[in-house]
Amino acid sequence: MKTSLHYYLSALLGLIFALGLAACADVPAHGPYAHYDPYDYYYYPSVGIYFRYSTGYYYYPSGTIWIKTRKLPPRYRLDPRDRIVIRIDNDKPYQRHHQHQERYRPRPNYHPDPYRDEKERYSNRKRYEDYQRRR
Repeated sequence: MKTSLHYYLSALLGLIFALGLAACADVPAHGPYAHYDPYDYYYYPSVGIYFRYSTGYYYYPSGTIWIKTRKLPPRYRLDPRDRIVIRIDNDKPYQRHHQHQERYRPRPNYHPDPYRDEKERYSNRKRYEDYQRRR
């Protein structure tokens, strides 16, 4: 009885170890973006803009419509301190924009910083490129 219990425990531990190694093969073990999902968006509450790093698209309002683009107009300023990661399972994050506005309030006394904006746009572009390379 002791031998069969030992055998089953060894087999179970081996299976757990093998599954753990298999999971590591799909996800990079290092890097700042390893834990992000393709449905993750960055939402910037102070400017009401979404960025989906897996596609490289920004979504921003223009009047009553939403624009989808890879390059934001310069009038918008992104700030990494104002960034929230949210998971949305479609390519229209703005469909629940009203709920996002209610839940994620803009930072008080938000002042756009051109230097931070430039770095954030560059960082977002790199996230998209890194994601595309990993695929």
